[in-house]
Amino acid sequence: MAHDVFISYSNKDKTTADAICAALEVNGIRCWIAPRDILPGSDWGEAIIDAIHACRAMLLIFSSNSNTSPQIKREVERAVNAGIPVVPVRIEDVLPSKTLEYFISTQHWLDALTPPMEQHLQYLVTTMRAMLVQKPDGTEASVREPQLKPPPAVAPVTPPPVAAPPLVATPAAVSPARKFVWPLVIGLLVLAVGAGTVAGVLWRRGDRPAPMAVAVKPPEKPPAPAATPAPVPAPASPAAEPEDKTKAAQDYAKQSETAQDFQQKIGLISKAIDLAPTAEDKSRFYERRGEYYFQNKDNDKAIDDLTKALALIQPFELLPKHEIYEKRGLAYREKGDLEKARQDFQAALNDDYLKTRSDTYQAHLDKINAQLPAPPTAPPATPQAVTPPSPPPAPVTAAPGSAGTWPWTSQRLITEYDLQGLSLRDLELMRNEIYARHGWVFNRQDLRRYFEGQSWYRPKGGPANREEANRLATAEMSGLERRNVQIIQALENRIKR
Repeated sequence: MAHDVFISYSNKDKTTADAICAALEVNGIRCWIAPRDILPGSDWGEAIIDAIHACRAMLLIFSSNSNTSPQIKREVERAVNAGIPVVPVRIEDVLPSKTLEYFISTQHWLDALTPPMEQHLQYLVTTMRAMLVQKPDGTEASVREPQLKPPPAVAPVTPPPVAAPPLVATPAAVSPARKFVWPLVIGLLVLAVGAGTVAGVLWRRGDRPAPMAVAVKPPEKPPAPAATPAPVPAPASPAAEPEDKTKAAQDYAKQSETAQDFQQKIGLISKAIDLAPTAEDKSRFYERRGEYYFQNKDNDKAIDDLTKALALIQPFELLPKHEIYEKRGLAYREKGDLEKARQDFQAALNDDYLKTRSDTYQAHLDKINAQLPAPPTAPPATPQAVTPPSPPPAPVTAAPGSAGTWPWTSQRLITEYDLQGLSLRDLELMRNEIYARHGWVFNRQDLRRYFEGQSWYRPKGGPANREEANRLATAEMSGLERRNVQIIQALENRIKR
C-alpha cells in the first residue's frame, strides 16, 4: 500500500517519532515508519528505498542523534535524488552537519523546540496536508470535486433547436439563398452546442456517449431530448457516505463485536475509525481495535493502536486513560518488554483517580517487579560496583551522558512515563543531575553533599569561582538537556502548587 509520508528518524528519538506518526495517521495522513512497516524477513535497505520512492514527502525528525546518523544521511540523499520534498522538524537546537546542510539548507524548517510536543503537532498536520494536496507541478490535487456536481444546464440547452425555426423564418426581405442558408447554419450551431454540452456532462459521469444520438434527432420530436435528464440522479453516488457519521461509526463498531471472523472484526472497526467524526470517538475505536489485535496475539499492532488512542485522548484531561494504559501494559508484558509494561501499569495506577481498579494495577506492578531482575532505582550502584574505589578518575572516562541515576536525561527526550511515581525530591535530584554531569558547582549544602558522594561527579571549580564554573557548565549543556530541565521543573512547579 502506498503511503503519503516517509518518517526518517534516529532510533534514539523513537518516542517523538511515534507521537508524530500517530498524530499524522489519526488525521488521515498515511505514514511509513521503520521498523513497523518493514515485513519480517525482508531486506532492510531494499524496504527503505522502496518506501522512499513510494511516498510523496519525507518528514525528517532533526536532532543531535539524527544529525550524526549515517543512515539518516543516506535516506535524505535518496529522497532528494528522487525529487521528494523533505520537511525537517527540529526537536533540538543544533546546527545540521555539512552533509545534511547540503541537502536541507533550502528547506522550510518546522521548529518543535519548546515542550510539550503536542502543541506543535496540529501545525505539523496542517503543513503536511497543505503539501500533500499539491501536485508535483504545483497545481491542486483535488480538482475532481466540481465534476461530481450535477450539471444544472442540461435542461435549458435542448429547447433552442425547437424555437430556432420560427425565429429565422420571420425576416421577409432576405434573398432566397440567404433565406435558407442562415437558418440552416444557426440551427446546426445550436444543435452542435447542445450535443456537445450533453456529451460533456455524460462523459464526466462515466456514462456511454450513446445518449448523444437523442440530442441529434430532428426537432420534430422534442420529447426525445427530455430523456437525457433521466440519468442525472446518478451523481447521488457520493451520498453513499452516511449523513450521520456518528451513528454509522457506532453501528460498525457494534457489528465488529459480534463478528466471528478476525479479519471481519478488523475491517468493521476500521470503518468505524474512518467515519468517527471526533477525536474522542476515534480514540475509543482505536482502543477497541487494539483489543482485537491483542486477543489475536499481534502485540505490535495492539501497542500501535493503543498508543494512537492515548494520543487522541491526551488533551481531554477529564477523560479516564487508565484502562488504555493497562491494556497497553498487558501487550508490552506479553511482548516481553517488562520495563515499558511497568511504566504503563504505574501510569494506570496514577490516572485512576476514583481508585476503581487500583488493586488490579498494583497486582500487575507487583508481578512485573517480581519478574524484573532489579528495581528501577538500582542503576546508582552500577558505577560504584564496576569502578574500583582506589582510582577515582576511572568513571570520568565515560561520556558525560552515561553517568548518574538517570543517565538517559542527557540522551533522549523525557516522556510522561519517565516521571510517573517520582517524588518531589526525586525530580529535584534528576534535574540537578543534568547540571552535575557538566561540573556544576552547587551552593546548597544538601545538593553539594549528595553529588560529592557520587564517584562520577567532577566540579569545574570551588566556591570561589562558582559563577564562572557554572557559566561554563551551562554552555556545555545540549538543547535536549535544557528541554529536559524545563520539563522536570514544570512538573515540580505543578506539584508544589
